[in-house]
Amino acid sequence: MDLFTLFKGAKIINLEKTYFEQKSCFEKLFKIQNEVINCTNKFIRINAMECEYISPTCMIILSSVGLIAKEKSKDIKIIFKKDTKFHKFLVEKGFIELPGNNGCDKNYIPLNTLTKEEEIIPIISDLIKLSPLNKLNEKDKDYIKSRLYEIPINSLNHSMSSSGILYCGYYRKKSEFYFSIYDNGIGIPNSVRNYKNDNTISSYEALKWALESGNSTKQNEFARGIGFSLLEEFRVLYKGKITIISEDVIYESTTKGTTIKNLINKVPGTLFTFKIMI
Repeated sequence: MDLFTLFKGAKIINLEKTYFEQKSCFEKLFKIQNEVINCTNKFIRINAMECEYISPTCMIILSSVGLIAKEKSKDIKIIFKKDTKFHKFLVEKGFIELPGNNGCDKNYIPLNTLTKEEEIIPIISDLIKLSPLNKLNEKDKDYIKSRLYEIPINSLNHSMSSSGILYCGYYRKKSEFYFSIYDNGIGIPNSVRNYKNDNTISSYEALKWALESGNSTKQNEFARGIGFSLLEEFRVLYKGKITIISEDVIYESTTKGTTIKNLINKVPGTLFTFKIMI
């Protein structure tokens, strides 16, 4: 029985075989986001039967369709084969929690949502505890916590998301540490436009302004740009990568430099992925 017969009446969206950590793959999943947003059918099924690999950033983009569907009162499910390479990846990286897993052998923070500031530090502490970072001295661990804290706190303060913040963290190849968050709020460009009372500001210029040290769209608070400069300092120290995607722009900062590029599809909210080499 094929999917069209099994899920008769549902909108079926097919995933490709692989999704890597690159702009072209992000774009494909943003297209799926927009399909879900604009779909008039209440029932949506994501067909992942042929999917074998999905990168950290791509996985959180795919997961975000659940938040979007919930706000749109749509019934959405991801369909995949059990005991395949893709299924094992989802289990190993915490995107699927199996019954009876007591967490002793985990090297990830499961995909989840946070809504309160006090939830952030325990999440980051768990990331460090479950990773090679736990071997560092307390001073270095506190330094790492303070830098990683800037990612979700900025999202909570600025996104105006009604569904909380989607987050996950894990380790790849025992040396690559990923921490990703996603909110489906108003996005960085709109936050800047509202603050400046100027709807003509491009998403490119808005994101660029928001990341400059000292700039903030909130009064009497730690500026977003200062928080970002601390993260950038941390990225340089650990030879990592920062990816920020909001509205129709993508910002990437690596050891090779920084770039801001436009996207084909608009992204609801803001996605932030932070990678460091351990």
